[in-house]
Amino acid sequence: MPTRLLLCLALALTGCEWIIGDPTATADSGQSSEVPGTDGGDPAAADASDPGADAGPDAGHNPGNDAGHDAGSPGPDAGQPACTHSIATPLKEFHYDPVANIGIFTVSGSGPGDIWFGGDNAIYHSNGTDFVSTASNTGLPRITGIRSLGPSEVWAAGYWSIQHWDGSGSWIEKKSLSSFLYGLWAGGPNDVWVVGNYGMVEHWNGNVWNDGGVGDQVALNAIWGPDSAHLVTVGNTGAGYTNASGSWATVDMQITATLNAIWGFSGTDIWAVGNGGAIVHRDSFGWAKATSPSSENLKGVWGACPDDVWAVGDKSTVLHYDGKSWTQVPANSFTWTNVSDPSLETLYGVWGTPGGAIWISGSRGLVLRSGN
Repeated sequence: MPTRLLLCLALALTGCEWIIGDPTATADSGQSSEVPGTDGGDPAAADASDPGADAGPDAGHNPGNDAGHDAGSPGPDAGQPACTHSIATPLKEFHYDPVANIGIFTVSGSGPGDIWFGGDNAIYHSNGTDFVSTASNTGLPRITGIRSLGPSEVWAAGYWSIQHWDGSGSWIEKKSLSSFLYGLWAGGPNDVWVVGNYGMVEHWNGNVWNDGGVGDQVALNAIWGPDSAHLVTVGNTGAGYTNASGSWATVDMQITATLNAIWGFSGTDIWAVGNGGAIVHRDSFGWAKATSPSSENLKGVWGACPDDVWAVGDKSTVLHYDGKSWTQVPANSFTWTNVSDPSLETLYGVWGTPGGAIWISGSRGLVLRSGN
């Protein structure tokens, strides 16, 4: 087989998941010091009333994981069919509601007609053209991680709670906890992982939640892996951990900035982004800091192909990686309908489909999408 084709297959897209976590954290605390605010997603200090603020991980809970691929997905270096680049431009305003003032912190889907958004006590669904609330009440937690495996298999995690959607018309709480949850990954309906404050890791195996943690009192903001045996979770002050050895072990992320989101294509092609424009990348040699064109806090990352990766953050920051370098996409190139000053908006989540639209969620009900 030609070498060029082998390289293409090796770099090809696998199923993945990004999770937006609470954006910043202190160096000496096990909880994130900056959380999506109740003022529509603008960061605010963590509520001192958070039960997780004065206690370590609840030893009675299990690590949970958010669906990014089928439970039988290939290992970290398995080849996949050649990927198709996303429809990148133009980015345009799809939804905005400053009156309701609901921050939308995370977005995920299973296809172009199945997109889910999680935010302040609310979860929305879009078929690609509409934007419908599926749950909005004071009983629903602030959702900071969501993953759709399909229209009838969706997992969401947030403050104190893990929720499940089976297509019956309502969200069901699968587990209640005493601390904040930030990141979620799933390899299938019976393989769900959730991370949060104080190094907490929860895992659903289809029967029970298994409680665990990384062993350090650090806020974990995001989790991703090519499969459940090769997960990486990142968090405050450059914290990184992997379960590749069978138990959670420290990873040197080569950076001290808080990392808020992670996404990858294989075990040797993973991106993580964070505060101060921080971007780090893992290849076959390990983790290394990448050159970033922005100093803004980055909150989300997703890619369709190894040379088609997107990151978003404060002040409507959108960055793109073309396989060689990261560049900034000017906010004044977007089509804005109701937003008068994009620099006042924070972008939290990004997701899309290879060959399809890119979806970006943000503060005050803001949703951007690419394509027509």
